[in-house]
Amino acid sequence: MSYYLLVLGLFIIVGLLILLYHFLKSPKEPFEAFKGEQPLDSRDAPPPVAAPQKMLFKKEIEYKLARCKKFDLSKHKMRSPQELSPQQQKIIYQELKNFVLPSAVGTRLAALLRDPNASAREIAQLIATDPLLSARLLAIVNSAYFRQPEGKKIHSIHQAILLLGFNQVRNLVFHSFLENTLKGKLPLPTEEVKKIWIHSATVASVAGFLAKQINRASGLAVTAGLLHDIGKFFLPLFDMGNEGSISLQEDTENLPPFVEEEIKYGFNHCVIGGFLSQLWKLPEEMTKIILYHHLGLREHLQRLNKEVQEAIILVILADNICHILGAAEEEAYIYTLPPETLQILNLPKQWETFITPELKKEVDKTIYMLNEFYR
Repeated sequence: MSYYLLVLGLFIIVGLLILLYHFLKSPKEPFEAFKGEQPLDSRDAPPPVAAPQKMLFKKEIEYKLARCKKFDLSKHKMRSPQELSPQQQKIIYQELKNFVLPSAVGTRLAALLRDPNASAREIAQLIATDPLLSARLLAIVNSAYFRQPEGKKIHSIHQAILLLGFNQVRNLVFHSFLENTLKGKLPLPTEEVKKIWIHSATVASVAGFLAKQINRASGLAVTAGLLHDIGKFFLPLFDMGNEGSISLQEDTENLPPFVEEEIKYGFNHCVIGGFLSQLWKLPEEMTKIILYHHLGLREHLQRLNKEVQEAIILVILADNICHILGAAEEEAYIYTLPPETLQILNLPKQWETFITPELKKEVDKTIYMLNEFYR
């Protein structure tokens, strides 16, 4: 009997040793035991839901970019304000002096534009001085696009700013000021004013979006985007049949719109914007961004500090992107960027890769807000 018990005990000990051996040899990670098996073909796995839409969006952007006219401004000599004749400078100043900031509200607004880091509370205080503007902003934030899930209405301007976005509201505030300043004074139809303004506001939004993508402060880029085309509102004042700096006999069919302005007016919207920026006592760096945002005077870019250089390049990229997207029904053209300018921000040569569905959504939001603002 004891013999059988001894044998049974040996079997049990051997069994326990075998179990211990397999335990020690077992895989340390859950899927290690399957390493030797044939991996699943990645094509068998369902793609992410958004992948087809992103691919279609990419193809759409490539198609739009291929159709765009591409202009190189380095082939054309652009005149700076200093190169205008004394008579031209005098005419510009005389006309633009009619559009100086008209009130204490305008002065405060100019101060907010000078400071890209102005707080939402400062903007709210400014809006509160204009009942019509307050009502328009509250109407936008309570529209279907921004309506809160719980269905509660927003009655606070400060809360409206937080929901709409500080930069978006600042754009609308400046637009309201500009609208009141220009009303009835310029030979521009309302639709043309709206078109220029939507383009400026979308460029501001895109410039801010791009700045965040590459880890740069967005304040200066947003303000610069908002103001970069300010001179376009005033160009019609100077349509006096001036032959400009380029002979009208030159073939103008394939010239950049920027150059066509010089032919028609004798100067371009950047020059007008620069004069206006000085009249409004905006910071010197803002004046330079407005003056040089098309790089027609490329040699000046090297003389600017890095922050201003970066803001100019962000505005140029944002301007090109808005033209590609047709944000304000713009003509499909872009101004080419020399590689050395892209290197300032360490950007890839294929900068169009920044055009994403998320960026397009930001553009659509800006357009919606302005269309609601015009109702």
